[in-house]
Amino acid sequence: MTYSGGRRDASRVPDKGVQAERTALAWQRTALVLAATSAAVLRLVAYRAGAGAMLACGLVVIVAIVIMRLIHRRYRRSTSAVRRDVERRGSVGSAMPGARLPAVVAASTIVLGSVEILAVLLGNPA
Repeated sequence: MTYSGGRRDASRVPDKGVQAERTALAWQRTALVLAATSAAVLRLVAYRAGAGAMLACGLVVIVAIVIMRLIHRRYRRSTSAVRRDVERRGSVGSAMPGARLPAVVAASTIVLGSVEILAVLLGNPA
């Protein structure tokens, strides 16, 4: 939106795609970081924490792959919600995709942290 003299210029329509594209790129980076962090944690703690750590890290890698697959669908839903709101009301409303994906990322991060804490508590078996 542009502002002139402290007032909002209603003739301008908000950008319909850049926000969703930036968000999709951020989700891609997040999924890649989850996968890389899981691999690093696995490399560092697998010999200490055993099969449970390997299973947890493998699960987080699978979650990262699923996130990469879901990004495109979330991007399409976001852009269509913005487009639909702009066409109906001339502004962007709150009809955006839900918060399940951020909750999954948070849970995956907690799993990785728990594996690392478990490995530290178990110490080096050598």
